[in-house]
This record gives sequence, C-alpha cells and structure tokens, in this order.
Amino acid sequence: MKMKNKIIEIDFIKAFSALGIISFHYACHIKSEQKYFYNSRGTTYGFLLVNIFFITSGALHYYNYSVIKSVKNFYYKKFKDLAPSFYILYSFRYFKFVFKTGKFFFKNLSPFNLIYSILLIDGYMEKLGINTFYLEIGDWFLGALIFLYIFYPILIYGFNNLFVQTVFIMFFFFSFFFHGSFFKLEERNLIICLTSFITGMIIIKYINLNNIFSLIISLFVMLIYYFIDIPLKKKFLIDVLYSPFFFIILYFIGKIIMNIRIFNIIISKISLISYQMFLTQHILIIELLYFFPIASTKLNYFYFLFLFIIIIIIFSYMLYLLSFKFIHSKIYIDFENWILNNEMNYNKKN
Repeated sequence: MKMKNKIIEIDFIKAFSALGIISFHYACHIKSEQKYFYNSRGTTYGFLLVNIFFITSGALHYYNYSVIKSVKNFYYKKFKDLAPSFYILYSFRYFKFVFKTGKFFFKNLSPFNLIYSILLIDGYMEKLGINTFYLEIGDWFLGALIFLYIFYPILIYGFNNLFVQTVFIMFFFFSFFFHGSFFKLEERNLIICLTSFITGMIIIKYINLNNIFSLIISLFVMLIYYFIDIPLKKKFLIDVLYSPFFFIILYFIGKIIMNIRIFNIIISKISLISYQMFLTQHILIIELLYFFPIASTKLNYFYFLFLFIIIIIIFSYMLYLLSFKFIHSKIYIDFENWILNNEMNYNKKN
C-alpha cells in the first residue's frame, strides 16, 4: 500500500494538536488558580483540539486510502502504526504496577479484562463504565480511533459510491445531540468522532485549501465563534461545528511556518512522534508533578509547561525509536511475512 507525499501543512496541524493537548492536560492536572489553554467558550480547548485531531485523521486517511484494494493490508498497516508503541509503553507501565503491588492482576479484575488493552480500546471502554486495565496510556480517543479504523473500509466505500446517503446518515445521527440526551457518552461519543472524521475527508476531497477565500470565510466564522454566544445548551457541539474552520486556519498558518527551514525541521520531527506524544503525555504529566513544585505563578506555570513538553518529546522520541527497532527486528519481520503471506501470494499470481 504505497503512501502519497506528505502534506507539510498537516504535519504542522498534527504537531500543533499534540502540543495543544499536552498544554490542556497540564492545565487539567496542575493545581493553579489560573489555568491557561483550558477553557474555550463554555467547553475546553482540549475538546476543540480533539476535534481537530479527528478531522486531521479523516483528511489523512482519505488522502492516503481513498481506495482500499486490500482490507487485510489496511488493517495490518493500522496495527503496525499503532500497536507496537502502545504495547511497549503499556508493558513498562503494567509491570511497574505488578512489582509495586505484588499482584500480576493488580486491579483485582478478571484476566479477560486485559483484552481491552490488547485491542488498544481500554481508555474508551473505561469512559463507558467498563472496568479495564487502563493505565492512562492513549486516553479515550485512541479507542475511538480504533473503532473508526475498523469501520473505515465500509465508510470509504459509502463515501466514494454513496456520498449523499453516507453524509445524510451521519448528519441524521449527529442531529440527535441537539435534542435531549440519548447516549451515555456525549462529547466522546463515536458519532461525534465520526462526524469530525468524515468532515476531514470532505475537506481534503472537496475544499481547495490553498484558496484564499477558504481562509477568509474561516476567519470570519471563527470571529463569530469568539465574539458571539451561540445559544446551544450543549456547548461541545459548538466546537464540533467550528473546528473545521479552525482546521483551515491552521492549514494556512502551517503553509507560512513550514516554509521557514528551522521551523520545518522541528515541526516535522514533532509531527513524526505525535502519536507517541499522545500515548506518553498523560502518564508523564502525572509522574512529573510528583517531582516538581506546583506552578503557583504565571512564570512558573509556563516554565514547567515548557519543561514538561521537552521531557515528553524526549521520551516520545525514545518510544518511537524502540518501536522502529522492534518492527525492523527479525522476529517482527517473520510475523509480518506470516500475516501477509497469503496476500503476497495472491499479488504474485495476479
């Protein structure tokens, strides 16, 4: 499955989202009267950035996988992209608790509950009220992403062949959120995630992101977002509706910044490890707060935020290198050949 050339502007958006979510979770955990990068028009910047994350994922998937020739290859590629880093970090974290408690199943749960972690969906299932061995790795949106990837082959078929019907069905279910509470999870509901994901697909297929009018319209809409109070009880829906325009603005900012060589190099590196940053940021923020003084002033707040980001980047890059070495090891290559053997034989015959 050959990948297309990278879109450097989306590299910027990936890096921006990763750093933004770290800043948000830092604000969540730190005990300070003044929290920066936290509140956003009645909701939080975290939710706005998660929407950008799903839009970016949808855009990149349509860009790289607008046609899926092999569902098996697609699923394997997603496994290879996501699982090794998760399993490596999870193993270190898991055995830390094993040695600390002296119990292999330290949460007093059935061993079968580990299946959620093996499938990388433990964080999302925890939000649904299901007990798992979730260890603060990947947060809830990794599980949501896994579910979206599972349904992606069906989604892309509908998007390519039944576009109007697919989008109509999406907006039909999305409209339920405007009328009462039908779901246990609302902000983190898969329908919300799917709406942002499909929005990214629509943007990359139908919107000319290099057109200045796209930027002008997006800036105008975002001015409305910041200065006009939209009378919606569920404020998170406002972020869902406005996040596509924020995505377009970030795309144009990325176009400018990524033309500066030093920024291009730094941001490309951060984008490369953005997934590992999503995995490590929660646990590192929690662990680091045990070792560093609580930020009580504005100066301390930003000093420690910058310090935490640097540490998270270093650990994430180490995790990336470990994963890279693992997927290029003989044992993994043998596993890969075994998984893809039937597909490779089929391709040779044809």
